[in-house]
This record gives sequence, C-alpha cells and structure tokens, in this order.
Amino acid sequence: MKVNRTIALTFFFMSIIVIPLFFLGWILIGRDSSKLIWLMKIVISGLYMLLIFIIGYWGFICYYLRYLFGVLYVIVSALSISDMVTLPFIYEENVTKFVYNNGFYIFIYLLVAGTMLHFIIKSITALSYNGTSISLAFPFKSGTYYVFEGGNSKKCSLINYHFAGSSHTKNNVNKSMQYATDIVKLNSIGSFAKNILPKQIEKYAIYKEAIYSPCNGTIIEVVDNRDNEEPFSGNHPYNVGNKIVIQSKGINIVIGHIQRDSIKVKVGDFVNEGQHIANVGNSGLTEFPHLHIQAMKVVEGSIWSGEGIPILFDGKFLVKNTLITKIQTTFDCIHMYFFYIIQ
Repeated sequence: MKVNRTIALTFFFMSIIVIPLFFLGWILIGRDSSKLIWLMKIVISGLYMLLIFIIGYWGFICYYLRYLFGVLYVIVSALSISDMVTLPFIYEENVTKFVYNNGFYIFIYLLVAGTMLHFIIKSITALSYNGTSISLAFPFKSGTYYVFEGGNSKKCSLINYHFAGSSHTKNNVNKSMQYATDIVKLNSIGSFAKNILPKQIEKYAIYKEAIYSPCNGTIIEVVDNRDNEEPFSGNHPYNVGNKIVIQSKGINIVIGHIQRDSIKVKVGDFVNEGQHIANVGNSGLTEFPHLHIQAMKVVEGSIWSGEGIPILFDGKFLVKNTLITKIQTTFDCIHMYFFYIIQ
C-alpha cells in the first residue's frame, strides 16, 4: 500500500486526536438551547467516537488512546447532564416550528449521523468471516502485536483495505487477499515505532523480528533477493517482497515483506509449527516494516488465483485493532535451543 507520509500524519492526527478533542470540548463547554440540541450533540459525538474506536489506526500514535477517548466521552457527557436538565425540550413553540426554522441544519445533521451509522454497521459486519477457516499458530513469540489491517476486507475496506485496494484490484489478486492480515509490534508506550511514522527503518519495533512457521507444511516458493525499501519513499515495486509460501492441507499460506537473507528454509523443505523461518523486513510494496500473511485455496496456475481463506490464529479471528500479547517461556527457549542443535 503506497501512502504519502505527510498525508498519513495529517489524517491520523485529525481523525484520532483533533476531531475527538473537538467533540469532547463541544460537549463540555458548548452552550445548548434545548434538551433536543443537547441530545443531538451527544449522539453525533458518540457515533464518531464509536466509529473511530473501531476503524482508527490507533497503534500508529498510541494504541491506548483508543480507550482513553472512550472514557473521556462518557465522563464529559455525564458532566453535561446537570446543565441540560434545566433546559426546555425545544426552544421553539413546537416541534413543527423548530423543524421549519432549522430544516437545513437538521438535514446536514441527519446526513452526517446517517453516514457514520452506515460505516459503523458496515465495519461491524467485517469483524466476522464466511466459510471454512484455517487454524494457524501466531507467527511471533515475544511481545505485544497489533493488527492494523485485518478482517473481512470484502465487507468493508475501513477494517481491511486489501480486497478494495486499487493495486490489488488492478492486478486481479484482491480475491486471494480477502482475509489478508498485516501485523506490527508495539513498544512500551503503545506505538509501533519510535517517533510517529519515522523514515528510519530501524525505529520500527517489529523490524528484524523473528518469524515462526504458523503450521506444519511444505515450502513451495521462496523469494529472498529483494532489498528493504525506505519507509515512505513512494517508489515501491508491486509485490510482497521477500516471501515464503507454505502449503498445508490444501491451503497456501503466504508470508511477505521479509528481511533479505534472513530466510532459513528452501523450496521442498518440510517445516514444523513454531520453527524459526525468517525475520521481518520492509521489502516489496510496503511503507514500513510489518508482516503480511494470508491464506488461500490451492489452485492450478498462480497461487494468487486462489480464493482467500479466513485465518484463526490460536483460535481467534484477528481484525483491525486487535492486540496479541505473547510471552516467551523458558520452555520455548530450551525447545528452540535443542531444535537448532538437531538442525
């Protein structure tokens, strides 16, 4: 996905910082002429807070702001009740006169509120999947990881862009990407990088993170000759970069954007679930280091012709804004040590 850094920064700050703060301030210090106006203000502010809670890219700045703004909305709404109770229901003589005098504003309000409600409902439908799924182990073992694109992308691109992405549609691979998932790692403050959207690749928490095989299977394709792309350079080739394709039980699993020269398997190898197979890089069509993983049915010809299959990681369907915390135990370390001795 090609993203202009300046546009991305502006969008993230406006959508999950500036606009929520505007609504909170409006509720807290805005002057209302009637209970109806107060209620309309509470409803439209709440709709935006709910929408951005579901679809916002919170991990790009601080994931935990997602909950902070929700709590603040409840608090300021409660604080505004004391001023509201003394107001008349409407400031006009009757509802008919109120509608007549404020028809244009009511129309705009209903249009905006209806649009937000539409996208909320559409986003919620993308949090579930259709058809048969495949169960995989989560490909990382130590840390807190954040899904920034995940869910049923055919239902709603605000939850997962892959199916509707113009590049994917143009190259006729979007059907295979219906349930593709993009994952980053969060640091201690809930951000996926030091600073916000840095251009230095090493500042991203997931860069060079060890990738573990999500299943038992046979390696059918490996690409390991593509260099990392500079974050937000805008000159990325259309591919998933260095990749590994594992075939398991009639399903192809693609793992992409891998670090060059980090792949530890070759075509024909049989891999076991939990085996270290590569490290995260920034190769291919990607603005910053992350793991791209998807599953699709095995078909004749290109692997990208296969229908996308929903993935359950450790029994859970991962969607946008899901957090996964993994703790590497002493047993895991001992197991890895003996595995490498045997190898």
